[in-house]
Amino acid sequence: MISSEFKKDDYWLLKWPLLSLALSLIISGSLLFGLSAVDTAADAELRRARSRLDEARNAVDKIEEEEATIVEYLGRYRVIEQEGAVAPEDRLQFQETIAELRSQFDLFPVNLNIHGQKALPLQYPDGGSGDGREILLQTSIIDFTLPLLHENDLANLVQSLLAGPGLLQPLACTISANSTDVDSYIYLAQHFDASCSLNWYTFRLPPPEEPDQ
Repeated sequence: MISSEFKKDDYWLLKWPLLSLALSLIISGSLLFGLSAVDTAADAELRRARSRLDEARNAVDKIEEEEATIVEYLGRYRVIEQEGAVAPEDRLQFQETIAELRSQFDLFPVNLNIHGQKALPLQYPDGGSGDGREILLQTSIIDFTLPLLHENDLANLVQSLLAGPGLLQPLACTISANSTDVDSYIYLAQHFDASCSLNWYTFRLPPPEEPDQ
């Protein structure tokens, strides 16, 4: 039988060092567990920070692309803006323009009909999305008829409309004579009847969204 050289008093003397060792092991384990949790949280925060950085870089790249696009097309935009193509349709002003031209060229009364407006969303080039705002191309068909003293009356009216504000596109114009008697043209009368159709284009771009405060 093997007997231990340690006595009971010796074991009592080892009690506190053993308790200290156990407590140290517990504290070390807790620290290791805490450090592991902190390391995991730090890795997750680092991934989120990298994701935000990538988003910021993409946003900067997008801003640079949009800025280059703006610089490239700014001149064209100013042209259509000056032409009034980015302003809403002013139908009352158009009627007043017709009245002014009628007075200027001493025309017979003009019968004017502006049809309902249609809108078509435009696609950004190369599948881009711009700044996310949808640009609409709006069109309205304008029909008008009037009697003519001679053919130049219609030419003067149409040319003046095209030279004025607004983006107008002639679709068709017809002129028909009211008489085949040559002698009738020596009198001031309604010798012809004319009718025309025009496309009236405008662009609608919603205002940019206000940034969140």
